Amino acid sequence: MISMMYKTEEVVQGLEKRKGRQDAHIELLSNRIQSRREEITGLQGEVRSYQSQMEGSDRTIRETVAEMEAINFEKKQLIIQVYIYTNIGVTT
Repeated sequence: MISMMYKTEEVVQGLEKRKGRQDAHIELLSNRIQSRREEITGLQGEVRSYQSQMEGSDRTIRETVAEMEAINFEKKQLIIQVYIYTNIGVTT
């Protein structure tokens, strides 16, 4: 009877050790999950920042293209005016 109680106590102690190791592993995994969540939050902030920068860059590019088109139009107008002026001057 006493040997059976010792055996039962050994089994219980073994199970408690096993549970302690499982608890430690669960805590480790929980910490990793929390760390990854924090990392994800930081990366999401970076993505939002890059998106904002891209939108600003896109706006700048559109404005620059519009200015270049206006300059090209004005250049063509000036070329036409010079051509007209020089042809009028030649014929008179």
